[in-house]
Amino acid sequence: MNKNFFSFIILLLFLFFVFAFYRFFWGTSIKNISVENSFSSVSWFHEGDDYYLFLPKIMDYNQLSLSFSSLFSSSKISIYDSNHHFLYRAKNHSLYSLSDGTYFFKVSLCFSKTREYVVHVIQSDLPSMFLNTDGGRRSYQKILSDNIYHKVYYPGNIQVFDSNSSSFFSSVKKIRGRGNSTWLRSKKPFQLTFEDEVSLLGMKKSKKWILLSNHWDGSLARNYLWLTLAKKMEIDYSVDCSPVDLYINHEYVGSYLITNKVEVSSDSISIDEGYLFEIINQKYHDLELDHGYQVNIHYPDIHKMSLDMSNQVKDSALKYLNSIEKLLYDDSVSLDEINNYIDIDSFIKYYWVQEISENYDVNRGSNYLYVKNNKLYIGPVWDMDNTLNRSYHYADSNGQYILNDSELKLRTYENWYQALFQKEGFDDLIRNYYVEHVDLFRNLIVLLDDYQMLILRSARMNYIRWPYDRMRKEQQRPWLKEDIDFDSSCSLLRQSIMDRINYYQNYYFES
Repeated sequence: MNKNFFSFIILLLFLFFVFAFYRFFWGTSIKNISVENSFSSVSWFHEGDDYYLFLPKIMDYNQLSLSFSSLFSSSKISIYDSNHHFLYRAKNHSLYSLSDGTYFFKVSLCFSKTREYVVHVIQSDLPSMFLNTDGGRRSYQKILSDNIYHKVYYPGNIQVFDSNSSSFFSSVKKIRGRGNSTWLRSKKPFQLTFEDEVSLLGMKKSKKWILLSNHWDGSLARNYLWLTLAKKMEIDYSVDCSPVDLYINHEYVGSYLITNKVEVSSDSISIDEGYLFEIINQKYHDLELDHGYQVNIHYPDIHKMSLDMSNQVKDSALKYLNSIEKLLYDDSVSLDEINNYIDIDSFIKYYWVQEISENYDVNRGSNYLYVKNNKLYIGPVWDMDNTLNRSYHYADSNGQYILNDSELKLRTYENWYQALFQKEGFDDLIRNYYVEHVDLFRNLIVLLDDYQMLILRSARMNYIRWPYDRMRKEQQRPWLKEDIDFDSSCSLLRQSIMDRINYYQNYYFES
């Protein structure tokens, strides 16, 4: 009996020392701190010795419920302001007021040992999107680890809060990655597919939505700028877009632009019988035209057809597009005759978006064409982050870009706009459109300035989450040496827009 009692005492002492050992070496750290609200929670982000709580606009500074996750629930946390003045002895799931700023969280667990965390609280002004994947972090990591074909997807749910804190909640049928070269960067773009058409942030209903990461664009503004211009120019089927702060599985992911997807559907491009093409620059493509364009067929969906049917569609589409090219390059065919086969107005509007923006991908990639009522249209505008001296692409802002830029001339194919400008009257139509709509282009500066102010806090959060210098290195290309942060990137973009507008002011109004 005494022997058993003695063994029991020894076991208790052993457990005590194991307990103390764990408390001393592991219990003095916090695994996670998150802020909670009635709708969700946001976990902190760790970068070096600093920790960040990136708050969405809807969270009230004065009603922040802090949740602490550590090895032992008895963790004691004291919160001090930036001047080390004591504020709170924090308790799990209690409410605190933490405004935008820096705080010191001191943890004390045992043996008078403490650890101090520098915690920065930052809040955005943008609408916010909370996306949760079924399976949590594990399923999300599988999506991130997928290749550029994006075969891995998971269902989940979404909650979106607009600027007035009105919310939308829904299940999501598929959450997956998207993009080719953009997918290879650390900040990933995504595609969401819903069971039914939904409206997000007041935009037109759609089943499929794209979250653009804008990780190639230091200003985070180029896609928004040119997609908004296309909308103002009333280019048919222009997509809606809105900036959002994205949270996935309670973790802040960055500042994103959400848009509808370009596709043939009741809520996007409406064509009964026709085609949706994309001019691309990829090794694998569906068609290669006589003059060098590489083209994919997005509609009809040839990948859901039998091999014989797919080949028939490809042959028919190739003959059609080559016949259009033949007309364009035939000097005896007038512009009026060509207008029976292609929609000249769509080509004029599309030209000006590409010309003012100096889009590196014009006639090269992400350029859509569609056939409606046996007529070829160009558009809608898409994928506009590689524009106006973004990153390694430097173009002369004082000149006609699509016709004369040396980079475009070095390409192995001819571009259709060069052929159109050879047709009598096309140059006049191009000029007349600019002169009649010059205020649209002049207003680009105001549009950029307003957008920069709108996303200022979100951009600050984004470039803590995805450091600017690290983002630059990921490009693996030369970068404008003056482009060192969000503000300088916006300034350089603003100057390039002003140069473009001034060039055409002199060209059309003062020459």
